[in-house]
Amino acid sequence: MIILDFETNSPNEHDVIEVAAAKIELKDDEYVIKDMFHRYYLSRYPVNRYSYEVPLNKNPKLNETCKFYQIDFDEDCYHSATYDVSKTYEILKAMKKRS
Repeated sequence: MIILDFETNSPNEHDVIEVAAAKIELKDDEYVIKDMFHRYYLSRYPVNRYSYEVPLNKNPKLNETCKFYQIDFDEDCYHSATYDVSKTYEILKAMKKRS
């Protein structure tokens, strides 16, 4: 399984895109990080401004999900791709414990 997060953090044309990923495996009934990836890219393409106007169904935000599973969350680190991937990993482990 791979946890993947992309961050642009602004609607500016040709902005820097931050990408982070964690490769996860289930070993002895526990999730284990096997590999991590983190890079910054300069976008070659303009931002799709219409994507900011699309209403989405309300899915829980990362901080809301962390609160539900009683996982510490630092609002100052939110939307760093590596931080978001690490918190998603912690959520996955908490979900596994509850199942």
